[in-house]
Amino acid sequence: MKKSKLIKSLWVLVPVLTAAVAMGIFSILPRDKVFVLEGAVEISVQDCYAQAGGTVESVLVKTGQQVRAGDVLARIDDRDLDSQAEQLRQTIEIQNARLEQLKTPPNPAALEASYQAALDEVTIRQEDLAQARCALNDADQDLSRQQAL
Repeated sequence: MKKSKLIKSLWVLVPVLTAAVAMGIFSILPRDKVFVLEGAVEISVQDCYAQAGGTVESVLVKTGQQVRAGDVLARIDDRDLDSQAEQLRQTIEIQNARLEQLKTPPNPAALEASYQAALDEVTIRQEDLAQARCALNDADQDLSRQQAL
């Protein structure tokens, strides 16, 4: 019986004495020195990210409040996203219309007319170039005469 009581007393006394010795050592250490203790701290924090960017309109939870998966934490101003989505819809419509045009076989008569119009434009630009060269040549000759005087 005495042995069992002694063991129980030791179980209480040893940790208390250990703590007292540690506190005594700690109290005599200089305060400007670093005292390092190793250990582990377990916390339960989860990172969360918005599915889309934007300006936060309102926060719907308080600091420290427990939340569950799927809870709405904040509302984001999504007007910019709505505008971008509308622009993308319009781009898709334009691209679909262009795709339909490309799927339609070309009209040979229309192609010939476009080709002929392009040739006519080239001819007109060549005539404009020839006239500009003549005007430049005339200006060079006038300059040479003026410098000869």
